[in-house]
This record gives sequence, structure tokens and C-alpha cells, in this order.
Amino acid sequence: MLQVILVGYGFAGEIHARVYKSKPDCNLLAIVEKDQSKFDAIRKDHPETKIFSEIKNALSVLPQEVMVDLCVPPPEYFSICELCREKNMALPLIEWVTIIQLPLQDKDPGHQDGNRLHWQTALCCGSLCCEP
Repeated sequence: MLQVILVGYGFAGEIHARVYKSKPDCNLLAIVEKDQSKFDAIRKDHPETKIFSEIKNALSVLPQEVMVDLCVPPPEYFSICELCREKNMALPLIEWVTIIQLPLQDKDPGHQDGNRLHWQTALCCGSLCCEP
């Protein structure tokens, strides 16, 4: 069974937590969130999950064989990865987001061939929340 510590309970973190909860082969051991005003919502949605306000505290009491999922701003990645490395843990799963440009066909009667090509920006994220 996959044991998970989720760091960050903002928009992406809430989605990740729901996905982990829905997977029978996952156990969401802990959620780390600095904003203590979110603790009530976390307790309501995930009553079986431990809550920590600091990653250092979570890593000191939870098993070493866990996956750490980072849903925090990129400037925080390095310090969390360093803490995991110091504990001889695997490096965290980092939510990666890539902005891509998608060409879309659109009927435009004012254009000579009746079509115009325009671009739409889309976000593609690579994480468990995107799996079917």
C-alpha cells in the first residue's frame, strides 16, 4: 500500500487528497499545512489523517517509507527536498505544470478561406490527480 504525506492543502492539495482517499491502495497518512485556519476543513474531509503545520514535525514521527507529495509553491521545494534527503527518504513527488499552446480551428467568415488558426493556452499537469 502506498503511504503518502501531502504537503499543502490549497487548490491542488485538496484535489490530490481526494484522489488518494479514493484509491484503495493508498493511505493518506498526513497532511502538512501551514495555514491552521484550514485544519477544520481537513479534519472534516479526512478525519483519519494526521495534520501537521510543519513538514519537519511530520517527517520526524512518520515512517521513512512514504511518498511525499508537494503541493506548495516552487520556492519551497528545495528546503523540503533537503529535509527528505537528510532523513534518507525518497525525493518528493512534485506537481509539475506546463503551459502549452494548442492550435484551434475557428470559422471566421471575414478570413479569405473561412477559417483562422488561433491559439489557446492550456494547462497540463502531471500528477496523480490527472489519472483516470
